[in-house]
Amino acid sequence: MNENQHILWGRVFGALLFVVLVVALSVAIVRSCKKSDLRKHSNVRVEIVDGEENYFVTESDVLGILQKKGFLKQDSLIIKDLTKIENVLSKEKSIRKVECFFVTNGDVTVRIWQRTPIFRVYGEQNFYVDKDGKIFPLSEHSVAHVPIVTGSIDSLFVSTIFSEMMTFIASDEFWSAQVQQIHISENQELTMIPRLGDHKIFLGKIVDYPIKLKKMKKFYKNGLTKIGWGDYSIIDVSY
Repeated sequence: MNENQHILWGRVFGALLFVVLVVALSVAIVRSCKKSDLRKHSNVRVEIVDGEENYFVTESDVLGILQKKGFLKQDSLIIKDLTKIENVLSKEKSIRKVECFFVTNGDVTVRIWQRTPIFRVYGEQNFYVDKDGKIFPLSEHSVAHVPIVTGSIDSLFVSTIFSEMMTFIASDEFWSAQVQQIHISENQELTMIPRLGDHKIFLGKIVDYPIKLKKMKKFYKNGLTKIGWGDYSIIDVSY
Protein backbone atom coordinates (compact mmCIF):
# COMPACT_ATOMS: atom_id res chain seq x y z
CA MET A 1 0.00 0.00 0.00
CA ASN A 2 1.53 3.28 -1.15
CA GLU A 3 1.44 6.60 0.65
CA ASN A 4 -1.58 7.91 -1.29
CA GLN A 5 -3.63 4.87 -0.27
CA HIS A 6 -2.65 5.40 3.38
CA ILE A 7 -3.86 8.99 3.16
CA LEU A 8 -7.12 7.90 1.47
CA TRP A 9 -7.91 5.26 4.09
CA GLY A 10 -7.05 7.70 6.83
CA ARG A 11 -9.58 10.15 5.45
CA VAL A 12 -12.22 7.42 5.12
CA PHE A 13 -11.63 6.30 8.70
CA GLY A 14 -11.81 9.87 9.92
CA ALA A 15 -15.09 10.44 8.07
CA LEU A 16 -16.60 7.22 9.50
CA LEU A 17 -15.51 8.21 13.00
CA PHE A 18 -17.12 11.62 12.55
CA VAL A 19 -20.39 10.01 11.42
CA VAL A 20 -20.38 7.66 14.43
CA LEU A 21 -19.82 10.56 16.81
CA VAL A 22 -22.62 12.59 15.21
CA VAL A 23 -25.04 9.65 15.48
CA ALA A 24 -24.09 9.01 19.12
CA LEU A 25 -24.52 12.66 19.97
CA SER A 26 -27.93 12.76 18.24
CA VAL A 27 -29.12 9.72 20.21
CA ALA A 28 -27.97 11.31 23.47
CA ILE A 29 -29.81 14.54 22.64
CA VAL A 30 -33.02 12.65 21.79
CA ARG A 31 -32.86 10.69 25.03
CA SER A 32 -32.23 13.87 26.98
CA CYS A 33 -35.20 15.54 25.34
CA LYS A 34 -37.43 12.58 26.16
CA LYS A 35 -36.37 12.76 29.81
CA SER A 36 -36.98 16.48 29.84
CA ASP A 37 -40.39 16.02 28.25
CA LEU A 38 -41.21 13.27 30.75
CA ARG A 39 -40.48 15.63 33.62
CA LYS A 40 -42.54 18.39 32.08
CA HIS A 41 -45.55 16.10 31.81
CA SER A 42 -45.52 13.73 34.77
CA ASN A 43 -48.20 11.92 36.67
CA VAL A 44 -48.57 13.00 40.27
CA ARG A 45 -49.08 10.83 43.33
CA VAL A 46 -50.34 12.42 46.55
CA GLU A 47 -49.47 10.86 49.92
CA ILE A 48 -51.22 12.05 53.09
CA VAL A 49 -48.67 10.91 55.67
CA ASP A 50 -50.75 11.35 58.83
CA GLY A 51 -54.22 10.66 57.48
CA GLU A 52 -55.08 7.51 59.40
CA GLU A 53 -57.53 9.14 61.82
CA ASN A 54 -58.56 12.43 60.20
CA TYR A 55 -58.49 13.93 56.74
CA PHE A 56 -58.41 17.71 56.85
CA VAL A 57 -56.89 17.75 53.38
CA THR A 58 -57.42 15.01 50.79
CA GLU A 59 -55.79 13.91 47.56
CA SER A 60 -58.58 15.56 45.56
CA ASP A 61 -58.02 18.81 47.51
CA VAL A 62 -54.31 18.80 46.60
CA LEU A 63 -54.94 17.97 42.94
CA GLY A 64 -57.61 20.69 42.81
CA ILE A 65 -55.16 23.28 44.13
CA LEU A 66 -52.52 22.25 41.60
CA GLN A 67 -55.05 22.39 38.76
CA LYS A 68 -56.31 25.81 39.86
CA LYS A 69 -52.75 27.16 40.03
CA GLY A 70 -51.92 25.85 36.55
CA PHE A 71 -49.57 23.00 37.54
CA LEU A 72 -51.95 20.20 36.59
CA LYS A 73 -53.45 19.64 33.15
CA GLN A 74 -55.24 16.57 31.78
CA ASP A 75 -54.08 14.36 34.66
CA SER A 76 -50.45 15.34 34.10
CA LEU A 77 -48.35 17.62 36.25
CA ILE A 78 -46.61 20.28 34.19
CA ILE A 79 -43.43 20.64 36.18
CA LYS A 80 -41.72 24.00 36.30
CA ASP A 81 -40.27 24.07 39.77
CA LEU A 82 -40.90 21.57 42.57
CA THR A 83 -39.97 24.18 45.14
CA LYS A 84 -42.65 26.46 43.73
CA ILE A 85 -45.23 23.68 44.06
CA GLU A 86 -44.19 23.14 47.68
CA ASN A 87 -44.53 26.86 48.39
CA VAL A 88 -48.01 27.01 46.84
CA LEU A 89 -49.28 24.02 48.82
CA SER A 90 -47.64 25.24 52.05
CA LYS A 91 -49.87 28.32 51.94
CA GLU A 92 -52.93 26.12 52.52
CA LYS A 93 -53.92 26.52 56.17
CA SER A 94 -54.67 22.81 56.76
CA ILE A 95 -51.22 21.74 55.51
CA ARG A 96 -48.33 21.74 57.97
CA LYS A 97 -45.52 20.47 55.72
CA VAL A 98 -45.01 19.53 52.05
CA GLU A 99 -42.33 17.57 50.22
CA CYS A 100 -42.23 17.09 46.42
CA PHE A 101 -39.79 14.79 44.65
CA PHE A 102 -39.30 12.82 41.43
CA VAL A 103 -39.44 9.02 41.41
CA THR A 104 -37.47 6.80 39.04
CA ASN A 105 -40.05 6.78 36.22
CA GLY A 106 -40.21 10.57 36.11
CA ASP A 107 -43.50 10.89 38.02
CA VAL A 108 -43.80 13.18 41.02
CA THR A 109 -44.74 12.34 44.59
CA VAL A 110 -46.35 15.08 46.67
CA ARG A 111 -46.09 14.17 50.35
CA ILE A 112 -48.41 16.04 52.72
CA TRP A 113 -48.39 16.43 56.51
CA GLN A 114 -51.65 17.84 57.91
CA ARG A 115 -52.13 20.11 60.87
CA THR A 116 -53.36 18.28 63.98
CA PRO A 117 -55.98 20.18 66.00
CA ILE A 118 -55.87 20.31 69.80
CA PHE A 119 -59.20 22.16 70.11
CA ARG A 120 -62.08 23.50 68.07
CA VAL A 121 -63.63 26.95 68.35
CA TYR A 122 -67.42 26.86 68.02
CA GLY A 123 -69.79 29.82 67.67
CA GLU A 124 -69.89 32.79 65.33
CA GLN A 125 -66.43 31.63 64.24
CA ASN A 126 -65.71 27.97 63.62
CA PHE A 127 -62.15 26.71 63.23
CA TYR A 128 -59.45 24.41 64.58
CA VAL A 129 -56.21 25.40 66.32
CA ASP A 130 -53.10 23.19 66.42
CA LYS A 131 -50.29 22.99 69.00
CA ASP A 132 -48.35 25.70 67.17
CA GLY A 133 -51.25 28.10 67.53
CA LYS A 134 -52.06 27.92 63.81
CA ILE A 135 -55.72 28.44 62.91
CA PHE A 136 -57.16 26.31 60.12
CA PRO A 137 -60.70 25.68 58.81
CA LEU A 138 -63.06 22.84 59.55
CA SER A 139 -63.15 20.01 57.02
CA GLU A 140 -66.12 18.49 55.23
CA HIS A 141 -64.21 15.20 55.15
CA SER A 142 -63.49 14.67 58.83
CA VAL A 143 -64.38 15.81 62.37
CA ALA A 144 -61.74 15.79 65.09
CA HIS A 145 -62.76 14.66 68.57
CA VAL A 146 -61.08 17.48 70.48
CA PRO A 147 -62.27 19.88 73.22
CA ILE A 148 -64.77 22.55 72.15
CA VAL A 149 -64.08 26.21 72.99
CA THR A 150 -67.01 28.62 73.19
CA GLY A 151 -67.79 32.13 74.39
CA SER A 152 -65.97 35.37 73.71
CA ILE A 153 -63.41 34.37 71.08
CA ASP A 154 -60.40 36.51 70.31
CA SER A 155 -58.25 34.93 67.61
CA LEU A 156 -55.00 36.29 69.04
CA PHE A 157 -55.83 35.04 72.55
CA VAL A 158 -56.85 31.50 71.46
CA SER A 159 -53.85 31.14 69.14
CA THR A 160 -51.24 32.19 71.71
CA ILE A 161 -51.45 31.79 75.49
CA PHE A 162 -54.73 29.81 75.40
CA SER A 163 -53.23 27.45 72.81
CA GLU A 164 -50.26 26.91 75.13
CA MET A 165 -52.63 25.83 77.89
CA MET A 166 -54.52 23.50 75.57
CA THR A 167 -51.22 21.95 74.45
CA PHE A 168 -50.48 21.32 78.13
CA ILE A 169 -53.89 19.67 78.53
CA ALA A 170 -53.43 17.56 75.38
CA SER A 171 -50.11 16.25 76.71
CA ASP A 172 -51.69 15.10 79.99
CA GLU A 173 -53.37 11.70 79.76
CA PHE A 174 -55.94 12.49 82.45
CA TRP A 175 -56.96 15.97 81.30
CA SER A 176 -56.94 15.15 77.59
CA ALA A 177 -59.60 12.53 78.34
CA GLN A 178 -61.55 14.65 80.85
CA VAL A 179 -61.85 18.08 79.18
CA GLN A 180 -64.91 18.32 76.97
CA GLN A 181 -65.45 22.06 76.68
CA ILE A 182 -64.00 25.37 77.87
CA HIS A 183 -66.03 28.56 77.92
CA ILE A 184 -64.27 31.95 77.70
CA SER A 185 -66.02 34.92 79.30
CA GLU A 186 -65.81 38.49 78.00
CA ASN A 187 -63.03 39.28 80.48
CA GLN A 188 -61.20 36.07 79.42
CA GLU A 189 -61.97 33.99 82.49
CA LEU A 190 -62.22 30.26 81.85
CA THR A 191 -64.81 27.70 82.89
CA MET A 192 -64.10 24.06 82.12
CA ILE A 193 -66.85 21.50 81.48
CA PRO A 194 -65.55 17.95 82.10
CA ARG A 195 -66.73 14.76 80.40
CA LEU A 196 -67.43 13.02 83.70
CA GLY A 197 -69.68 14.61 86.31
CA ASP A 198 -72.34 17.34 86.28
CA HIS A 199 -70.07 19.99 87.76
CA LYS A 200 -68.11 22.84 86.16
CA ILE A 201 -64.56 23.92 86.99
CA PHE A 202 -63.91 27.64 87.27
CA LEU A 203 -60.26 28.31 86.34
CA GLY A 204 -60.47 32.10 86.26
CA LYS A 205 -57.74 33.97 84.43
CA ILE A 206 -55.31 31.94 82.36
CA VAL A 207 -52.45 32.11 84.86
CA ASP A 208 -50.83 29.30 86.86
CA TYR A 209 -52.97 26.74 85.04
CA PRO A 210 -50.55 23.83 85.74
CA ILE A 211 -50.98 24.49 89.48
CA LYS A 212 -54.76 24.85 89.17
CA LEU A 213 -55.13 21.63 87.17
CA LYS A 214 -52.84 19.76 89.56
CA LYS A 215 -54.99 21.00 92.47
CA MET A 216 -58.15 19.88 90.69
CA LYS A 217 -56.73 16.46 89.87
CA LYS A 218 -55.85 15.99 93.53
CA PHE A 219 -59.40 16.97 94.51
CA TYR A 220 -60.78 14.41 92.04
CA LYS A 221 -58.67 11.73 93.68
CA ASN A 222 -59.05 12.61 97.34
CA GLY A 223 -62.30 14.56 97.43
CA LEU A 224 -64.93 13.73 94.83
CA THR A 225 -64.31 9.99 94.90
CA LYS A 226 -65.10 10.01 98.65
CA ILE A 227 -67.77 12.73 98.88
CA GLY A 228 -69.59 12.02 95.61
CA TRP A 229 -69.55 13.49 92.13
CA GLY A 230 -73.05 14.94 92.40
CA ASP A 231 -72.45 17.17 95.42
CA TYR A 232 -70.88 20.07 93.51
CA SER A 233 -72.18 22.20 90.65
CA ILE A 234 -69.18 24.55 90.42
CA ILE A 235 -65.67 23.95 91.72
CA ASP A 236 -63.51 27.08 92.01
CA VAL A 237 -59.75 26.59 91.56
CA SER A 238 -59.06 30.15 90.38
CA TYR A 239 -57.31 31.20 93.61
